[in-house]
Amino acid sequence: MDFYSYNVYLENTEEFRAYLGRLQNIVGEKPLVFGEFGLDTLRNGEEKQAKLLGAHYQEVFQGGSAGSILFSYTDEWFTGGHEITDWAFGIVRKDREPKLAFEALSQKTLGPGKRVCDVFPLEKCRASRWWFAVTTEPKPCGVVWRL
Repeated sequence: MDFYSYNVYLENTEEFRAYLGRLQNIVGEKPLVFGEFGLDTLRNGEEKQAKLLGAHYQEVFQGGSAGSILFSYTDEWFTGGHEITDWAFGIVRKDREPKLAFEALSQKTLGPGKRVCDVFPLEKCRASRWWFAVTTEPKPCGVVWRL
């Protein structure tokens, strides 16, 4: 086994920090990646999502983990050919407009005052049913993507 991965949905930062320490002890010398973490904005609001995901990001890296995968990038979600409309875990809305968490995480990952579109100029392209990023000339911010 190359690394360990766990899905953890704890909404209390202190509980998450304690659980992170326990998981680090369990995995020993192997890298620890959080495979899934998020918060529904329909039930909790964008402010709480931004605060919690920002705290999660900070705890993951201060706690020595190898990384975390947020669930989910976009609110648009389908299963079995049916759109799921009763939750909104995305850091962007269905129309790909950024939520507060998107901006908060951009500041943590890219640095103060920087935006994703400033570092990675993107153009929205359509291929089949998937959006993908294409490096082009700088575009106005707000153009976001899904892989």
